[in-house]
Amino acid sequence: MKEILHIQRHDLRAVTRSFFAILILIAVAILSALYAWVNIYANMDPYGSTGNVRIAVASRDSGIVDADGVTVNKAREVLDELRESTAIGWQFPDSADDAIEGVRSGEYYAAIIFEKTLPIACIILSMPSLTLKRR
Repeated sequence: MKEILHIQRHDLRAVTRSFFAILILIAVAILSALYAWVNIYANMDPYGSTGNVRIAVASRDSGIVDADGVTVNKAREVLDELRESTAIGWQFPDSADDAIEGVRSGEYYAAIIFEKTLPIACIILSMPSLTLKRR
């Protein structure tokens, strides 16, 4: 243990006698603090400007008629909720093809498209007792 302390004292004296070694130590300390400060500042409010991100949402779902004769359209329900949301810049093009073309042209950052199979998937997921067999 004495040898370790001796080496440590020797290294500390060597560093304090060299102007450039002290300068480098100070620069490393300042740069690491600056790096931490920039990262903390950048992550203070990660969702603050997501309203500027344009994401297209479209539906190919026309809904289904349940056993009671009521038309159920889950995609329309989701679209109605997204229209009220301001967290992201939701865009609602006329068709799914317009949404895809908008992504390709750079008008939208991404596109979410609800396919015709959405109601069937919702029904299957809402039936916990349903067992599927492999073929």
